[in-house]
Amino acid sequence: MENHLSPQNNFAALFQPIAEFNRALSPMTSMLNRMNRRLEPLYRFSEQLSKQPELLERAVHYLAESGWYVDAEMTISEPQSFAMKLRNGEGEACIAAYYRQRVDSIENELLERYPHRKAILVDAFDAHRAGKYNLSIPTLLSQADGIWHDKFSKDLFRERPRHQASNEYVDHLQNSFLESIFNIFNETIPLWVSERERDLAFSGLNRHQIVHGEVVDFGNENNSLMCISFIGFLCWILNCDEEDEEQDAS
Repeated sequence: MENHLSPQNNFAALFQPIAEFNRALSPMTSMLNRMNRRLEPLYRFSEQLSKQPELLERAVHYLAESGWYVDAEMTISEPQSFAMKLRNGEGEACIAAYYRQRVDSIENELLERYPHRKAILVDAFDAHRAGKYNLSIPTLLSQADGIWHDKFSKDLFRERPRHQASNEYVDHLQNSFLESIFNIFNETIPLWVSERERDLAFSGLNRHQIVHGEVVDFGNENNSLMCISFIGFLCWILNCDEEDEEQDAS
């Protein structure tokens, strides 16, 4: 009679080579597991980095809706941190304190970039330091408009020319991080929201209302710091292409 192996023996015999192969691989598997554990923070960082442009764009937009603008000296995570604090109702003092420390540096950066505007910029910053915010705010806004016009020969506070200039500049930069920041110029934010888009409850810092005398209660330190954050933002973002060219030349 033919001697048949039991089903159990057949099953064991079938998988025995696989078991031996797995045992042979065990040291390598352990090593790979250890490597994966050590690389896990890098994987997480890579995943977070891939999401940064989108997260940064949201933070930049939220800050601009609140009247504040990102700064070249901020870390990559600070815009998100400030935006989160603003959402929780505790960020206004934090970001004001940040820009209070940046006033002198931003003024120096502006004077270096725009020496032909020195007399007006110095007066505007002197007015800010003296607490004459009714003078500093409209002056800073007018100079921001001028800085934009220096770059593009277009009006900053008119929607169609602003969109055209910003889109052309983003295409020129070819940088996803800068694009995520620069997209605010295609958005409707309080600083340049038009009269037809402002409702009766509107209370943001608005250039048109200020320079045309429609509001008279804008003169406070926070609003002046907001204007400094905006003109400092322009000084940085509008010169990114020149910085790239300087790096390429070096």
